Amino acid sequence: MLSTYQPSQIILIEAEVWPNLIHYASRRKIPLALVNARLSPRSHSRLQTARPLLAPYYQKLSFVGAQSEPDLPRLQSIGIKPETLHLTGSIKFDPALQPPTRDLPDLEPLLTRLGSGPILMALSTHPGEELLFARAASQIPQARLVIIPRHMERRHDIQAELSQAGFPTHLRTQITNPSHLTLDPHQPNILLIDTTGEMPAFTPHATLAFIGKTLLAHGGQNPCEAIAASVPLLAGPHFENFEPLATQLREARALQTISSPKELVAALQNLVESPSRAQTQAQNALHILQAHHNATLKTIQHLAT
Repeated sequence: MLSTYQPSQIILIEAEVWPNLIHYASRRKIPLALVNARLSPRSHSRLQTARPLLAPYYQKLSFVGAQSEPDLPRLQSIGIKPETLHLTGSIKFDPALQPPTRDLPDLEPLLTRLGSGPILMALSTHPGEELLFARAASQIPQARLVIIPRHMERRHDIQAELSQAGFPTHLRTQITNPSHLTLDPHQPNILLIDTTGEMPAFTPHATLAFIGKTLLAHGGQNPCEAIAASVPLLAGPHFENFEPLATQLREARALQTISSPKELVAALQNLVESPSRAQTQAQNALHILQAHHNATLKTIQHLAT
C-alpha cells in the first residue's frame, strides 16, 4: 500500500493506531501523526498493561493532538513522547462553534403557528424516547413540542405511535404553508421534523432540549449544536459516547441529568419556571465547549509545521 500511494505523511484518527502500519511507515521515514486523540480511563488501564509492547510504536509518532486536558497525562503514560503531545481540542466538536456555511430557513412563521409558549425540543431521539418526551413535555402549560428523530425513516412509525397516544402530530414535510396548518386546540400539537439537515435551523429556537439516546438507549447523541446555540440541555444518564465532555458538563452544572420520566417532567418544569437558572446552565455548557474552538485549525497548523 505504501509503495502504491507513496504518502508524504500519514494521519491517524483518535485511537486508530496500527502497529504494523507504523512499523513500515517508519522504515520509509514517513511522518506519522495522531489527531483528535483521546484515552478513556478504562482504555488507559488496558493500554498501560500492554505498554512494554506498544510504547515503541507510540514513540514513533511525530505529533499527537489531544482532545482534552485529562487526556494528556494518560496519553503520555502509555509511551507518547511529551514533546510531540499538544492540546488541540476535539475536531468533532469544533464545527458546532463555527458560523453556518449556508443560509438557514426562516422558521418563525411555522413555530409561531404552533403557539407562543416555551419551545421544548427532543433532539436525535431513538425508539421510545419520542412518546416519553411527548408525555413529559405536554405537562408544561402552553408548551410547543418539536421532535427531531435520529433516523428520519422512522417518521411514520413515530407519527402513528404519538397519534395513537392522543398527540396530534404534524410532519414537517407535509407543511407547505404554516398558515394552513390545522391544530387541535384541546391537545398539545407536535411538530415532527422528518427532513435531513434542518436541525441547525431548529435548535436555536428551543427553550430547552432533551438529547436522545441517553435515557432508553446507551451512548448518547451529539449535544454540541444545542450547546453552541446556548440552549439548556437535559439528558438521561447514558452519555458514554461523549466522554469526557458529558462528565465535564455534569460537574459544571451545565447539563441536567434525569433517570426517569417523572424526573424529566420535574426538570422541564424547573428550567421553564426559572429562565435565569436555565440561562446559567446554558452559559456554563458553552464555556466548556469553547475549549474546542478552532480545534481543526490548530490541528492543521501543527501538521503543517
